[in-house]
Amino acid sequence: MTTLFPSIVAGNSSADTAPHVIHEATSVGKEANSINWHHFHLHDGDFVDVVVNASNGAGSVVVTESDGFTLDTSAPEMRFIGDGSQPGTDLQYSPSTTDLSVNWEFEDVESGIDHYKLAVFQHHGGSRLQIYPVQKNEWLTVEGSAAGWTNSEPLTLVPGARYSVRVSAVNEAGLTTTHDTDGVIIDPTPPSNLHVAVDVMPGELEELHDGYVLHTDLSAILVSWRATDGESKVTAYWAALGTSPGE
Repeated sequence: MTTLFPSIVAGNSSADTAPHVIHEATSVGKEANSINWHHFHLHDGDFVDVVVNASNGAGSVVVTESDGFTLDTSAPEMRFIGDGSQPGTDLQYSPSTTDLSVNWEFEDVESGIDHYKLAVFQHHGGSRLQIYPVQKNEWLTVEGSAAGWTNSEPLTLVPGARYSVRVSAVNEAGLTTTHDTDGVIIDPTPPSNLHVAVDVMPGELEELHDGYVLHTDLSAILVSWRATDGESKVTAYWAALGTSPGE
């Protein structure tokens, strides 16, 4: 005849709590092979294991301890998420019509990150559409050690449209947190309608003499210009001045 006496031990290293017995050994009889206990007051991060004493009619006892589990009641925490492949950066525009990247930093101190799930969305013309994976509500799974993702197969990205990536981090306890990037706008073309004028203010017409601008000031020159960019806007200009031999 064998009688079982299980007990439960718990501790929390993050809270600097030493392991202690939270349920004293209790006889459950000789026929039992499982038991459910309730009404504990455990805390996030507690490590819990069960010790079972089995005794036979001759008084011999064998002690077995489970490998235990860590209690994780909280979802992963997002530290950073951004568009682009460079860690810690968040791009607003991209020149590529085939490639997208996202980088992230998630943390779960209790059970760790098991895996990530992600999907790519297109925002264009007032609508939002999942474009990858192609099947709506499907996810691409990425290993838990990853800190970012770049598509391996070319995408078809529309110039002027915005593309965001939704990332879900799943911890070892199965809890999930989901965040979206603010997206990148696709701009594969340089600025256009660049016009440079001499000796006039922006928007004014040059005064030409036989097809040339007549400039008489040998110490200064006024130059104006304008350019447009419908996707990412003009963010900077570089100006240089040069000469060539006259006739």
